[in-house]
Amino acid sequence: MKIKSKLNCYIATLIGIISLVGCSGNNQPTDKKSDDVVIFFTNDIHCGINEGLGLASLKAYKNELKEKYQYVVTVDAGDAIEGSALGTISKGEIGVEAMNTVGYDYAIFGNHEFNYGLPRLKELVDLSDATYLNSNIKYLGNGDSWINNLKPYEIVSYGNTKVGFIGITTPLTLSTISPNIFYENGELVYQFDGGSTEAFIENIQKNINKMKEDGANYVIALGHLGDKDYSDVGNYSSSYLAEHTSGIDAIIDGHSHTVMPLRIEKNLEGKDVLISQTGTKLKSFGQLVITKDGNIYPSLIQKYPLSTHVNPGDDTIVFNEFDGIIAKYEQSALNVVAKTDTDLPLEDETGNWYAYTQESTLGNLIADSIRVKTCADIALMNAGGIRAGIKKGDITYKDIIDVIPFSNMICLSEVTGKELIDILEYTSSFAEKGGSGSNMQISGMKYDLDISKKADYEADSELNLIKVNSINRVSNVQILNGDKYEPIVLEKTYKVGSISYILVNGGCGLNCIFGNKKPLLTDIATDFETLIDYINSLNGDLSRYADLEGRINITSIV
Repeated sequence: MKIKSKLNCYIATLIGIISLVGCSGNNQPTDKKSDDVVIFFTNDIHCGINEGLGLASLKAYKNELKEKYQYVVTVDAGDAIEGSALGTISKGEIGVEAMNTVGYDYAIFGNHEFNYGLPRLKELVDLSDATYLNSNIKYLGNGDSWINNLKPYEIVSYGNTKVGFIGITTPLTLSTISPNIFYENGELVYQFDGGSTEAFIENIQKNINKMKEDGANYVIALGHLGDKDYSDVGNYSSSYLAEHTSGIDAIIDGHSHTVMPLRIEKNLEGKDVLISQTGTKLKSFGQLVITKDGNIYPSLIQKYPLSTHVNPGDDTIVFNEFDGIIAKYEQSALNVVAKTDTDLPLEDETGNWYAYTQESTLGNLIADSIRVKTCADIALMNAGGIRAGIKKGDITYKDIIDVIPFSNMICLSEVTGKELIDILEYTSSFAEKGGSGSNMQISGMKYDLDISKKADYEADSELNLIKVNSINRVSNVQILNGDKYEPIVLEKTYKVGSISYILVNGGCGLNCIFGNKKPLLTDIATDFETLIDYINSLNGDLSRYADLEGRINITSIV
């Protein structure tokens, strides 16, 4: 087997348009379909049904592929069913319905598939026409063990070619979404890695070996793991998986939202493993073409022009299908709930999310809304909970939920000054290389951050903080008192407002700080209601958030 990326395919990816026939290696007659296998893939759709290229274009293009190729498979690498207003309103059902309309064959769980809880996830899996694959999530409790009954892999014969698909979900799920859903009576009853990185790799390798024994000619891993250059993945990146196993031909990856046409790593035997990822919100589609002569050609499609040979009426039907799905859920989301005369963007011109690496105007607004609602001394909001910007003009319910789509409750707790500095030292330690969803947006405080210095802390394999050994990066922490900032007092107890994900569930790896604390108040209000109320209290005048305030003063450049 050879993994290739022809130059013309790669250039096509860069300019955002591709001719699949030209990259297949086979110039087939128009009256005969190719025997090559096309694996069409997405990741991190986050319910962005009509965002980016849109699922309607994906289905229309899939229809074109089926005219040319005998074997077309559609797969998803996780985080498909949440992340938008309509996802929240329907609790994921709109995502499943849209994927059913496309006709997905296989899917896996991303960490955010669990946002609606395990019982709801089971309902959604039952509604899905796709086969969900799960090789590494194990339920150890005494309740419904449905997740253990999912297939770890499936092998499909496409003519004389047998392709095996295996599903792998990041163990960091335990620290990146509300951890309490994985506990029963205070005991962790779900395992994602068997207890260690080594056990995780050993389990995956056993399944690969079984796939080979069962006759798989090719092993395609569907992994929600993340690129190695993304700071939140630890030892669970797709590259780490490739390097520490043998037998995987390609990894269709997700989680880090990376637009990656091709990364090649060497496995334990020194053989090439192809890794690809499409970004997020349908920025691109991916495809692997397995040719009958044993080559694998990767490509990303970043622009889709409807071909002239396809019946325009057929395409209209396809697009109308998705318009109908969206219309079912969107009417209740279009009510105007606030107004603003200021843009608050999520990302810079290169697509990097501001809050992942630094202070952001949008993060300041959200953190302030929490502090005002809770009457706390300070407020914390994790960057990963902020998913869209705010544009000036009318703000609808949908707009607000797009910004903070995870339906967290606002809570109030307490921390000492020492604990607060530990939190900042740890969560800001990922503020490079694309940043991290754990980076905190803050209110009622400010501090200096030297990102040239290495953070000194201990954490487990899921990046749950164990302890901070020394404070290297964070300095000059000051707490707002009235209209003046004062130096933080290490022994003093401060009231902190945040979301339930952090204060109740110990998210962002902070269970060692908040796990043994009983919040002073829980379920004060939903996060999106809190933001709506705060914007309205300002009469939509968000001009104070047009510029940064120096809450996080980065004092060095790496």
